[in-house]
Amino acid sequence: MHDEIILEALKYVKDALGAYDYICDTVAKTQHIPADIMFSKADLGWGPHSKRPKDAWLSYAPPSGDDKRTRTLPCMSAEVISRCRLFRLYSDKRSRLFVHDAIHDMETLFWVLVETCLTRSWILTLKHTTTIHTVAVFIYFDATELQLQVSKRDVVASPKKLEGSSFAALKPLVRKWWSILLLGYKYRGDEFHNIHGHIRHILLEALAP
Repeated sequence: MHDEIILEALKYVKDALGAYDYICDTVAKTQHIPADIMFSKADLGWGPHSKRPKDAWLSYAPPSGDDKRTRTLPCMSAEVISRCRLFRLYSDKRSRLFVHDAIHDMETLFWVLVETCLTRSWILTLKHTTTIHTVAVFIYFDATELQLQVSKRDVVASPKKLEGSSFAALKPLVRKWWSILLLGYKYRGDEFHNIHGHIRHILLEALAP
């Protein structure tokens, strides 16, 4: 791999082992890269993206009160509904401190897409059968807050549990979207800081003729 990849990973994950894991996980997500070639940051999807301007957040005032989350519960991100960060970084002693960020909004949009995939077919036919899809709707959307915390943290640990989508054509998009979110949460790297650019890229890719 090019030196620029190592330097880029070390910008976010200061520990050498963590940076190596970050690169390997990103390569695994980017399945089109042959194992025997020299690849670049662009091959991994690391920039250039339209980085959000820092001053865009200067006027933002977080919600008051103890519970700084906003509804609706079923589409909350796993971290927001759990009120904590789900991964501990290698060199970050404060890595369990939860702060709401743009990546959580992108996960909310993800859950809207998943709910549509799971429910659309049987809503149209008005058949409320106990299929894998209706069970999944209950587990991830119609359960209590505590059950939603457990189920969403569970799918973070086992992403293949999202394979039951009704829309076969959307499965590749769902997989890519979720893998980007997990990379962002785990390493707080390019996928975290440039999450809008990453999601925009895969959406345009999915909509291309």
